[in-house]
Amino acid sequence: MAGGDEAGWEEFYCRYAGLIDWYCRERAIPPLTSPHDRQLVVQAVMVFFHTHGPRYDDRRGVSFRSYLIGVTRKKIHEVRRELHRPCESVPADNDVAPACDGIADEADPASAYDGREQHDRLLKLLERLRHDPAVRPEHFRVLGLLLDGVPADEIHRQTGLGLNNLYVIKHRLIRRLRELDRQEAAS
Repeated sequence: MAGGDEAGWEEFYCRYAGLIDWYCRERAIPPLTSPHDRQLVVQAVMVFFHTHGPRYDDRRGVSFRSYLIGVTRKKIHEVRRELHRPCESVPADNDVAPACDGIADEADPASAYDGREQHDRLLKLLERLRHDPAVRPEHFRVLGLLLDGVPADEIHRQTGLGLNNLYVIKHRLIRRLRELDRQEAAS
C-alpha cells in the first residue's frame, strides 16, 4: 500500500471500511445513523491514509486497530462540522445551486462573489482541469459523474474502479481545482 499499489489500497479498504462503518454506527456518540454520513467518514479516513501515508508505528505499543479508531474519531468530528456548516442561499436564480461551494473556503476571495459568478468561475476551473496534462480523462469523467450526483456504487459499476479509488481520484482532483483557483486568483 505504501508503494502506491492499487491492489493494496483495495485490500486496505475492504479490510477496514467495515470496521470504520461499524464504529460510526455503534460507538460514536451520538451515533451516525445515516449510511451517507458513515460513508463520508469512511471516505475521509481513506483519504487521510492516502495523503499522509502510513504513519503508524507499532513501537509505540498501540495496535493498528486502535490507531485507526483514533483517526476515525477525528474524522467523525470533521464530517459533523462539515455537515452542519451554515450554507448561504442564492438569490432567485433557479439554475444555480446554493453557495456552499466545494472549492471555496472562508479565506477564499471567491466566497465573496454571488452565486452566478461562483458558478461561472467553477465552470472555468473545470475546463482548465479538463485540459490539464496531469489529469487523466477517465479521472475527469469520474469527477464529472460525482458532481452530477451519480452514486459511487453506480460509478464503480460503470468504470470498474474500486470505491476507494473513486474517493482518492475525487480528492486529488478537488485539490488540483483548489490549486488552479489559487493560481488564477494570484494572476
